[in-house]
Amino acid sequence: MTAIFVNLWDNAIEANMKLEEERRKINIVIGQILNNIIISFENPYNGNIIFDERKIISSKGEGHGFGTSIIKESIKKYKGMYIVDNNYEYFNTKIIIPMSA
Repeated sequence: MTAIFVNLWDNAIEANMKLEEERRKINIVIGQILNNIIISFENPYNGNIIFDERKIISSKGEGHGFGTSIIKESIKKYKGMYIVDNNYEYFNTKIIIPMSA
């Protein structure tokens, strides 16, 4: 769980640092629906995301960009789901983890 939170925070902070100060914010919601833990991170971003075969590619360059892979592997271990939703203003990551995992 620590790896999930550290990488979500790091990605959200990095996206915020590319914006004007007045646009910076991170909305975090953690709760339970039925027998699932729900984690949602939402933050504004500059609208630029690079995809390669449905995978987000880091804008930091070579040797970086392992955060989303670490998140996905951690969620897989808990038999959870990883959902990314974005428009041109906000990036939202939702994680659903069964409490029985």
